[in-house]
Amino acid sequence: QQLFRAEVILCELTFLDSSEDSARKSLAEKRGHIHICDVEQIFVCTEQSIDDAEGQAKTISIISNPKYIVFYHLSGRYTPATRALDCIAEGLPRQ
Repeated sequence: QQLFRAEVILCELTFLDSSEDSARKSLAEKRGHIHICDVEQIFVCTEQSIDDAEGQAKTISIISNPKYIVFYHLSGRYTPATRALDCIAEGLPRQ
């Protein structure tokens, strides 16, 4: 729950190209990396089970709204750095 209250979040992001096919996205998952197409799903909303005042379990949605997300472990495949920045800008959701 603290993650969704943080002002700054550090996030590994190795696969940056949102136009990559499903094989590349599967490779990212298989190797334990995050693909740019997964960023919104990870940070925008999560469900958490909590107990209400009467002790009954209920599920709530938590929406993350960090001021900054710092991406690290970017693949060297996206060089020069301006290409990496272009891929990130194109792949992130518009908000």
